[in-house]
Amino acid sequence: MARPAQVTLPPIVNGDTWDGLSVDFSSTGSALVNSLTSVRMIFHNADDSETLTLSSIGGDISITSAASWDFTVDPITPFPLSPGTQYWNIETTDSGGLIKTYLIGTIQILND
Repeated sequence: MARPAQVTLPPIVNGDTWDGLSVDFSSTGSALVNSLTSVRMIFHNADDSETLTLSSIGGDISITSAASWDFTVDPITPFPLSPGTQYWNIETTDSGGLIKTYLIGTIQILND
């Protein structure tokens, strides 16, 4: 199994708007076989005492093209997590029921 790609998102200042994220997945340059049915992005701190879950089912993530795996994580005002390093992952589910985490990473929340 391939490891998820690791991405460091640009830092934001505590209490500011997080601009969201636009994603377009492909497999070796071509579209994935099954269409995208749902997406979840989970943020958490190191000890999981603070978490934030965004989802396409909850309306926080818009799937703009299920066939080409394009989606947008909507901006958040204000970003609700505390200053420090926050970890995140994006979990997808396709029309065949396969659940995969393709992206993981960190984001720094800076003191105001």
